[in-house]
Amino acid sequence: MALTKSAQLANRVATRGVMDNLRPLMDEAGVSKSELIELTGINQPTIYALYRGDYKSSLSGDAMAAIAHSLGVSLSTLTGC
Repeated sequence: MALTKSAQLANRVATRGVMDNLRPLMDEAGVSKSELIELTGINQPTIYALYRGDYKSSLSGDAMAAIAHSLGVSLSTLTGC
């Protein structure tokens, strides 16, 4: 199912928020990149790109939820939205 333009924009904004918040939330939770990969099932290149802040695509809602759950935070805390 294709996303509307407004949903695509919201997803890009949320993905940007993940990139901005991921590193400090991982530090706070004491979770390494390797542990986050294992906990979420998200592939290494994606986690590393998010961690560096240079992920070029939009992250799925399921992936954002998996990251938030693995870090013990709400989706809104992870995305900043």
